[in-house]
Parts: sequence; structure tokens; C-alpha cells
Amino acid sequence: MSRKPCLFDHVTLKDESQGIIKFIGSLPGKEGTFYGIDLTYEGKDSFNNMNGRYKKFKLFDTTQPKKGRLCKFQTISYYKLTAESVKITVGDSLYVDEAYCDGKIKYVGCPSDTSSQIYVGVLLEEDNGDTDGTFAATQAQYFQCKQDYGLYMALPSQYASADTPTASTKKKTTEKEQKSNDVVKTTVMPVNSGIESSSVARPDKDRKYNLQKKAQSEDKNKKKPTTPRSFKIVSKKDEQEQKAKSDRIKKEREEREKSVKKVKTQNDTQQRATTQKAQKEKAAEKERQQKAEQERLKKEKAEKAQKARQERIAQQKKEAEAAAQKAELERKA
Repeated sequence: MSRKPCLFDHVTLKDESQGIIKFIGSLPGKEGTFYGIDLTYEGKDSFNNMNGRYKKFKLFDTTQPKKGRLCKFQTISYYKLTAESVKITVGDSLYVDEAYCDGKIKYVGCPSDTSSQIYVGVLLEEDNGDTDGTFAATQAQYFQCKQDYGLYMALPSQYASADTPTASTKKKTTEKEQKSNDVVKTTVMPVNSGIESSSVARPDKDRKYNLQKKAQSEDKNKKKPTTPRSFKIVSKKDEQEQKAKSDRIKKEREEREKSVKKVKTQNDTQQRATTQKAQKEKAAEKERQQKAEQERLKKEKAEKAQKARQERIAQQKKEAEAAAQKAELERKA
């Protein structure tokens, strides 16, 4: 096939499973481009099915639970256009006017919290973007790149759908035409990594301003050409005035530093006094609590001793009464 698989294409896999492409991008920690398939017909390899999630991130929605599949291009045996198929896909090149540079598409899909809105992730040739491949709204990384070399934007309306070609309109694509078709020239508005442009104050002007500022800073850092020094004859009076002015500035600076140091010393002293007072109060409170605890224990000990003494007296009294009764019985006998 001359064209690459695009979003919403109908595909047939090698295990005879069929479905619609809902995600085209890369996975963290894995190489290559992956296609997320929403299965409409389940083939032999049902053990590979999933619900559209990879680790903790949701890549695409499935019409039925456990009817999703992540696969590479080698697993696809056939694919064809549908009425909803888009016209650009991963690997296509484009020029982004607002980033002032070329880029290559690395992701096409519908993030879970943006409903049916299609977004395109672009890898820029210069650091004029605002992401490392992470989509701000979901914090999911749909492709990997260096910081500020990535950009997300809404799919332009002219690429939103493609007409299915009929047999009478099909024709072979020459190699020259194919190369020209692979490069997509478009003027688009960046979406600032998933954030709607309406919520950002003129991102196009901000980006242009940042680029101009960067260029100005680079010009300033360039080595300036040396110019011959100009000598001026200074009179003794001017020299004395200059020295007096220098001495006055030096004295004012020393007084200012002394004043700042004095204020700092006062603040440190006050803070130290406050800390010491707090420590003393804390120690006094601790001592008071310890004293109260000792008094409680002493009182509890005295109460226990009094109770034991009373119990002992009561026991002795019972023993004396028992002895008297026994003696009385012996006397009567």
C-alpha cells in the first residue's frame, strides 16, 4: 500500500482480528510506533486484548471492555480507509508557522479527557515547543523527545477526514508524487500541550517574543570589537572632586552596611531572647508537670498504705474475736 495507516482506518490483523485504529504513537520505555486498535471482530490471539490502557495511562477508548489491542505495523496484514479516516499520520512532516520550524508527527489520537477532539503530537527540529511529549491535560507521555522540542495541537480541519477512493479513481502513485505527499505543508495554531489556546494569552505573540529575546541575548554574548581608548587631561581640581565623590560613596556604602548589620544583630538578639524565653517556659512547665506527677504518686502511695493498714487492723480484730469465741467454748466444755 502506498499510504500509511491513519487514525480511524479499518484494519485486519494477522490473527484475523478486525477493528478501527484509535491511537498512533509510542509507549514509554518501548521502541517503535504502536497502533491502538478498537476491535470489532476478535481473532485467535484474544490473550493480547486490553482495555485501551498502558500502565497507568489511558491511550484510547474501546467500545466494549477488553476489546482493545496494541500492536506494531508488522502485525497488520491489511488496512483501508473509512469515512472518518484522517489524512495525516505518524511519520509525516509539516511546517509549524507559530514554532518557526519544521517538525515530524509522532502521535495522532484522542486523549481520554478531550472527548472526540483529535490531537497531533509534533517533534520539532528546534526547541520552540513547550513539552517533552507529555500531554498536560492527562500527564500521559504519548511520544518522547527533549524538553521544549515537542508540541501538541488540534488536528487542522482540512485533515479531519478522507474520501474513500473507488476502483475507477484509483491510480498508481509515482515515487516523486509519494515523496511530495509525505511532506504535509500546513499552517496551524499550537495548542500548548493540550491546553486550549483560548485559555492562553496570545501564545503566538509570546512565542515570537521569546524567540526575538533569545536572538538578542545571543547577539549580546558575541564579542564586541575593541576600540582604541581615548585619553582625557584631568585637572587637579577635578581629580580632588572625583576623589571626594568616591570617598563619599564609599562612606555611604559602609554606613549602609553597618546599619544593615546592626539591624541584623538586633533581630538575632531578639530572636535568641525569644527562643531562650520559650525554652525556659517549656522547662518550667515540664518541671511543674513532673512535680505534680510526683505528688500524685506520693498521695496514691499513702492511700494504698492507709488501706493496707486498715485491712490489717480488721484482720487482727477478726482473729481476736475468733480466739475469744474458742476460749469461751473450751471454758463451757
